[in-house]
Amino acid sequence: MNLIFISVEGPPKIGGITTWIMNIEKYTNAKTFIPYGKNRISKYISLVLKILQLYSNKEIPVFADFTSQLFAFLLAHPHKKIVFFHHGPGAYKYSNPKTLYEKFIYIFKSNLHKFILKSNAKQIFVSKSCLNLIETNHKIHIEKYEICLNGFPKKPTNKLIKGPLINQANKIKLVYAGRDHPLKNVDGIYNFATKLSKYMKCELTLCGVSKKYKSKENLKINSLGKISHEESALIIKNSDISVFLSNFPEANPLFLIESMHYGLGIVTNDNFASLETLKNYPYFLWKDSHEKINIDLFQKYLNIPRRCYERTCQDQINNIIKILL
Repeated sequence: MNLIFISVEGPPKIGGITTWIMNIEKYTNAKTFIPYGKNRISKYISLVLKILQLYSNKEIPVFADFTSQLFAFLLAHPHKKIVFFHHGPGAYKYSNPKTLYEKFIYIFKSNLHKFILKSNAKQIFVSKSCLNLIETNHKIHIEKYEICLNGFPKKPTNKLIKGPLINQANKIKLVYAGRDHPLKNVDGIYNFATKLSKYMKCELTLCGVSKKYKSKENLKINSLGKISHEESALIIKNSDISVFLSNFPEANPLFLIESMHYGLGIVTNDNFASLETLKNYPYFLWKDSHEKINIDLFQKYLNIPRRCYERTCQDQINNIIKILL
């Protein structure tokens, strides 16, 4: 069974759908199709031609973003095993339409999306929290669905990792990779690093964050702005602790998966989506940016052996094929 993943989301960015598909293209036996270019019309024409080509093709299409799903739905793709893979309710759901035209487009997209989600295609969600988020945003109930978690390109080099030992480390390297949207709570990450720096020297690297935060005594800040996913992955690999305090129910975020793959210590809040992703991985819970860090508990946490995340992109492909059999 041959799968082909299709998306027109846009250029790759840290943790985005295009980055996920590019990992699938590079590290699995599945094919991908991403029409590139700045001209939206030419991209849509390429997408339509590809969908029509698949009519007589044995490849099973996996449409991975709203736009590609919409075109497949409108073109009434006849493949009995067509797959709609969902990472969220659609980026347009977080827009703020102001004009009558923008409101019309928003309502139009939302209604079409409901038809897509209730179509006969195989509906696969990247996490249960993703499903819940979509049902809440679209005010629908989806009865038939499957859950299929993301994977990392390769198996981890190490099985178990623990540390660092705070009283022996010269400096603790903290990292966050993602957008600097208010819901990502980067200010909370900065607050955590500031509080931790009262006990030891820290270095906080913010990948994808354009806002410039000030370094302080015992705390060095690296605000790197927009960088490639490959660059951020290398930074994560060479860090000690990931800090993820998002106030948005992320759908199985790649940042957490990369952090688990490299066996980093992970600081998170009680966001149910983050806890779902970290279900089988030890984490340090920090609920409120105003609370103090219990440094003894934090050191005990870091001493707990952490089993590196072993699920790969190929495992995810095999999971999808198993669902379709």
